[in-house]
Amino acid sequence: MSIPRQSRIRDQLDNAYFYDTFCQEIASDHSETALDVFIRMARRTPPWIARLMRWRNHIVAKLGLKNLGGLEDISVNKASSDYRAGERVGIFTLVEQTHDEVLLED
Repeated sequence: MSIPRQSRIRDQLDNAYFYDTFCQEIASDHSETALDVFIRMARRTPPWIARLMRWRNHIVAKLGLKNLGGLEDISVNKASSDYRAGERVGIFTLVEQTHDEVLLED
């Protein structure tokens, strides 16, 4: 899948040696931001994926790698508009957010 022309990350990919992209049509009334949609999806992480992440974190800790936590590890009391660049959102770090796009990394 190619990166949409209007995507804010497109210009940063010229020198990338790897990137991944995901696109999904969703039912929304357009009042939700892209980060709202991500948070809603992440909070619904299936138990088997959460279990695999716990195993992953346990194994890589012995190798000195970073414990990312769980995809679903997102505060239920924090609104998406309260997140700032550099803050953790589940296993990812927020780079930038607009109403239509969220850039997460890790």
